[in-house]
Amino acid sequence: MKAIFLFVALVSPMVIFGQTVVDFTVYFPNAHDAYRGNDKFVKASLSSFIDAKELDELVARRNTFIEKDFYFECIKAYSNHTFTNNFRILHYQTFEDSVLKYAAVLGYSETSIKKLSIHDLVLVSGLITSTRLYYDDHYDPSVSFESYHKFYPDELLQKKTVACGQFAFLNLSIFYVLKNHNDNANGTYMSAYSIDSHVFNKVISINGDGFIVSYVDPAQLYMYEVSLQTYLNPAKENALLATAGNLGTKEEREYAEKVKIEREKAYSTRTQIDHNPNLAYVLESHTAIIFKK
Repeated sequence: MKAIFLFVALVSPMVIFGQTVVDFTVYFPNAHDAYRGNDKFVKASLSSFIDAKELDELVARRNTFIEKDFYFECIKAYSNHTFTNNFRILHYQTFEDSVLKYAAVLGYSETSIKKLSIHDLVLVSGLITSTRLYYDDHYDPSVSFESYHKFYPDELLQKKTVACGQFAFLNLSIFYVLKNHNDNANGTYMSAYSIDSHVFNKVISINGDGFIVSYVDPAQLYMYEVSLQTYLNPAKENALLATAGNLGTKEEREYAEKVKIEREKAYSTRTQIDHNPNLAYVLESHTAIIFKK
């Protein structure tokens, strides 16, 4: 079967070259159509894997490189071809069916997914990702890098123990599926972004003539979900599922709303910003570079 190849903030809101960068907790873009511009650099940057250090070099050669294969340019530093497996859905229909099934387990039917806000769709994507993978606390890239990058999204969805990169790559594959079932997300894109050996996701939504940008970390959300399970009992878990479908009692809805707020905080990259003030500057400056005319 034909393989589908997916190419692949944190501070107070600010505008950079017309782009607004916000923390995920306040990321509520309006629905807009897909990007219709002709700028190849922007189009590629909306849904690619980008390494922060490589981006500096790519931007310096922007006028010549945009006519080339953006994806190849971004990953040429990785010599082994299996690196690209994390981006390739081998059997799309089966993968799609599985994603929708796991969404339903979390309380989100295909009908409800269609009407979710962009914010909630990004969150649901992260929730599915965080419940379908295990994080390797003893990850050693010198030993495990190749073995983890051999997995396709189809395989990652089956409860693999991996590192942050696979969380981000599976998240963008899941979001790609969910987006195709949603009425609001045509103008929203998710990519994978790497800085200081950590990989997470960037989400960009078209907002009129500009973009609203935020960053999310499914591996960090996984850590919260692990801690949450310690305190869940059947009644609390049922409350979360009922409220995902806008059902349940007043108490159940209030409990689920509190958990949702904590999930949003965990999913954002705010804690990384707190520990690395330079990260905010790097993310903001690179976003500005991408969209600078």
